[in-house]
Amino acid sequence: YETDKANRRTDRPIVAGKIDRQHAIYAALLLFAVGLYLTYLVNFTVFLLSLVYVALCFAYDNFLKKLPLAGNAFIALTMAGPFIYGNFAVSPQLNSTVLLLGAIAFLVGLGRELLNTLRDVEGDKKIGAKTLPMILGAKNTAVLSSFFILLAVILSITPPLGMWYVVFLIPCDLLLLLTVYKALKSQDNLSLKQCRNYTLAALSCGVVAFLALAVS
Repeated sequence: YETDKANRRTDRPIVAGKIDRQHAIYAALLLFAVGLYLTYLVNFTVFLLSLVYVALCFAYDNFLKKLPLAGNAFIALTMAGPFIYGNFAVSPQLNSTVLLLGAIAFLVGLGRELLNTLRDVEGDKKIGAKTLPMILGAKNTAVLSSFFILLAVILSITPPLGMWYVVFLIPCDLLLLLTVYKALKSQDNLSLKQCRNYTLAALSCGVVAFLALAVS
């Protein structure tokens, strides 16, 4: 809230005053409790996995967000987590292809979050955070972000290449490559906002590609 407020992120409902902060806390606690109970009904492994994520959620705003890379890595883990959760919901053994898909999601998520952190530097400074862009600078952060995204693109062509997987993978990877080009070219706010939109569209295509791979 403090970071978004400092960055004048009025697109965020709590900052814009559309949702009361106290109500948001009550809703979050209720949803955490109900969610954990439902995961317990699935099996004990996914319950423990969910419990770890909930604990990290509480640690994120108070601790992880203020550390270089740690907060970004946690958000990226939330993008990879559903694949691992789904695996353990149906099997006690971790499937290697599922692990690969989770790794791709993690790398894209980490690259994306680093670019998002570039947009929040001023607000993060005001809450005493020490994020990676403050240490490496904007250009080096963009280079590191691009490295993670390119690594994800390389890994994306390693699963069995079914026709529909390729159909949706092509726009996904092209959008990710466009993100890398934009991020390395300029780190101004407009470019970073475009990168955010490109990666969001790429993630959508990627999920459909993963689904096509699963049913093929």
